[in-house]
Amino acid sequence: MRWVVGAGPSGLQFDVRLWTTRVVKELIEREFGVVYSRQWVGELLRLWGLSAQRLLVRAYEQDQVRVEAWRRVEYPALRAAAKEAGAKIFFADEDGVRNDYHSGTTWAPVGKTPVVRGTGSRVSVSMIRRSRRGGSCASSWWKARPILRYSSGF
Repeated sequence: MRWVVGAGPSGLQFDVRLWTTRVVKELIEREFGVVYSRQWVGELLRLWGLSAQRLLVRAYEQDQVRVEAWRRVEYPALRAAAKEAGAKIFFADEDGVRNDYHSGTTWAPVGKTPVVRGTGSRVSVSMIRRSRRGGSCASSWWKARPILRYSSGF
C-alpha cells in the first residue's frame, strides 16, 4: 500500500500517471509474484482504506499563501466596500474542453483527493462566464486562448 499512497505509478516504471486496478495488479505481480483478479485488487484497495477518486488539478504556478490571503483579507475588504457603495460583485470563470484533461480516477486514501501538478499550457475551446451569488449569469464561447476584454454588456 505504501507504493500506491507514496508515489505515482510513473515513479515505479509504469508508463501511466494514475493508479488503476490494472496497474496495482501488475505491481503486485511484479513485486510479489502473486496473481490476483482486478476485482480482488479493488477489494484490497478498499480494505486498505483507499477509494477511486477524480483528481483535482492545480497549476504548479499557484501560490497557496496568496490564495489564502485573498480569501481571508482582500475579498472581505472588497465585499465590505461593494456593500457600502451599493455595488454588486461578479466573478468570472473560464472553462472549456482541453487537451490535458485527466478524465480517469486513481486510488487514494478516503478523504484525501490526490492533486496532479500541471502546466497552464493547453489547446482548448473555452467559455467565460460571469455570475454573482444568487443572481444572473452570462456566457461567451471562443476557439483559441482567452483574451479578456471589458464589456459592459457581458
